[in-house]
Amino acid sequence: MASDAAEKRAMLVNFYHQHNPEQAEQVDAIMQAHTMEGIRDACVARYNADPFKVPPPPPTAAMDSDAEEKRVMLVNFYRKHNPEQAEQVDAIMQAHTMEGIRDACVARYNADPFK
Repeated sequence: MASDAAEKRAMLVNFYHQHNPEQAEQVDAIMQAHTMEGIRDACVARYNADPFKVPPPPPTAAMDSDAEEKRVMLVNFYRKHNPEQAEQVDAIMQAHTMEGIRDACVARYNADPFK
């Protein structure tokens, strides 16, 4: 159960870094004051996103060299086209295929992140 709480905490910290960075430092207090369901409901209502839907990013060391190269390319791409997304590259890579990421970037930014 403790590992579940630690995982939820990591997910909530990542979520707040993206949606409301000031709240990231308050995660422990938020978790003590509210249930997980209450936190989820409040985040969905305020940010239109579920903080517990995307798992925390994997350690970079676990990636093979090709994935790490694509990660670096994607971070640099987002730094240029959408800096807020640069911090979310690990979650994006976990949630989508490389082809899906490429197609979405081409559609939205008219640019291929891997070229």
